[in-house]
Amino acid sequence: MSIFSRKGRASAAAPRLAVADVGGGEYELTLYGDVMAADERDWWTGERTGEPAVTSETVNRELARLREASHVTVRLNSCGGDLYAGLAIHDVLRALPAEVTVRVEGIAASAASVIACAGDRVVVTPGSILMVHEGALALCGYYTGSDVRALSADMDAGVRAMLGVYSAKTGRTVEELRPVVEAETWLVGQEIVDAGFADELDDYSGEGGADEVTTDEGGETVIAGVAHDLSRFRHVPDLAARVSASVRRVTQAPAATPAVSEMAAPPCAATEEKGESMNLSELREQHPDLVAEIEAAARQAERDRLAAIDEVAGGLPADLVREAKYGERPMDAEQMALAALRAQVRRRDAATEDDRRAAAQFLADAQSDAEESGTDEVDPEPNGGPGDDEQDEEQQAKREVQQCAELFNEWKGGAR
Repeated sequence: MSIFSRKGRASAAAPRLAVADVGGGEYELTLYGDVMAADERDWWTGERTGEPAVTSETVNRELARLREASHVTVRLNSCGGDLYAGLAIHDVLRALPAEVTVRVEGIAASAASVIACAGDRVVVTPGSILMVHEGALALCGYYTGSDVRALSADMDAGVRAMLGVYSAKTGRTVEELRPVVEAETWLVGQEIVDAGFADELDDYSGEGGADEVTTDEGGETVIAGVAHDLSRFRHVPDLAARVSASVRRVTQAPAATPAVSEMAAPPCAATEEKGESMNLSELREQHPDLVAEIEAAARQAERDRLAAIDEVAGGLPADLVREAKYGERPMDAEQMALAALRAQVRRRDAATEDDRRAAAQFLADAQSDAEESGTDEVDPEPNGGPGDDEQDEEQQAKREVQQCAELFNEWKGGAR
């Protein structure tokens, strides 16, 4: 998978949804572009415009062909869009009798990450991007409190459905995944596999050249030749740098250290052609405006990082938040959320093992106590058995009869 730059909109691949029979029971379903609730329609006539769109309506029209397949490969490159359309497409793919493989050919963000989880097998490359977030709703007009509460309930239901899909794919609990989603977490390459959203990293060994993320003349981000509008997302990282670093880790072998005899000069020695190097003081003196601009950008980036961490810090361990902000290896909000997820999994696994040990020890202690107590030698009949009580009652009755007889005799004698 290569991520190409483009100088104009015409050079980018158009959004499309297509089904192709590649033979042998194998079908390919291509989903490029935004996920929409319905096909594009003419504003005036209401008729379909014929413009390609990734919609559940279009997928449903292709169901008859897809049900014939023994294997379906979904080629996905989308920044998402309508969550409920994404959930519907996910459910359609999960219901297919065929084995489904999803290949993230660029990006699977927002509702498209839900579609990606439909794969029995999800494959990513070092340049693939996946993003999960809580989602947002754009409103225009006037609404009552009841309207807003109903919208909030609808959104919460959508988030719960989305978390259920992520939980089923990753094997993580909803509670573990919620802070990851609330943080708007961006993952690249191997990170997607590590988080459980993908099953395999396809090491293509640099085939097709280095992956790039670029911006077109219209300000949109071009990923795998498809233009995407990322402006609606809140915490978009430097994707170009992260993709480039991910690809380098996989495709480039460490540079060999030259032998001493091959070193004509120290590797950092300045030459007249390249110009003399400057230390920080000299750079500040000769280019004060440039240094000030760099420092201002660094301060703003740090403030943004801390603000993003504060937004998702609720419910996370305080020591993890401190480590993310001020530790030896600072993290951004996405990395902190992922670290919290991994820590929760480790604690859950450790707690499960501790519970098993405690249960086994409890049973062993109970058995030992029973053996040492000697209870098996105790006569189950207390104090001579039930006959004693009956004898006591009989003696008491006799005494009462005797007393009555004596009282009668006394009364009779007194009457004479």
